[in-house]
Amino acid sequence: MIDPTSLMNFLPVFVFILIVTLLYATLEKTKLLGENSGLNFSISLVIAFISLFSGSAIKLMVFVVPWYVFMMFFLLLLFSMFMFFGFDEKEVWPMVGGRLTIFVVMMLFLIIGITKVFGPVFNPYSVEGTSDVLRTIFHPRVLGAFFILLISFFLIKNISDNV
Repeated sequence: MIDPTSLMNFLPVFVFILIVTLLYATLEKTKLLGENSGLNFSISLVIAFISLFSGSAIKLMVFVVPWYVFMMFFLLLLFSMFMFFGFDEKEVWPMVGGRLTIFVVMMLFLIIGITKVFGPVFNPYSVEGTSDVLRTIFHPRVLGAFFILLISFFLIKNISDNV
């Protein structure tokens, strides 16, 4: 029987493959560096090799990727449920909040991961780096300000659509 903890020895390989794949796909899709696939692949390889030597990058990927996979699995089940009941894909996107909502949730996971991994760098005097940063982000006043900004965004959007 294989011990699951032995897979941790291969973690840098998995992170390397994930970074190369995601970065290459992003560069090919956006055409950020042009049409040259070899250049895109070599740049993604170089960035993946550089990230292998940074333990913090591996810790960040280990924290963030399971949350992204869970979110994509949840969206797959949600879309499957709605499509099973006869809704079209274009009708389901507004029901789940649209692509912007999913992007905001992904960025929230990334910010929490950054504060967890790089928390001691941001606040070296605290015992646990993430506690102060997360307490600041999720403080009622900060959340209230975010809620007011969100309401004003939708208000301005609706007013501009009606004019």
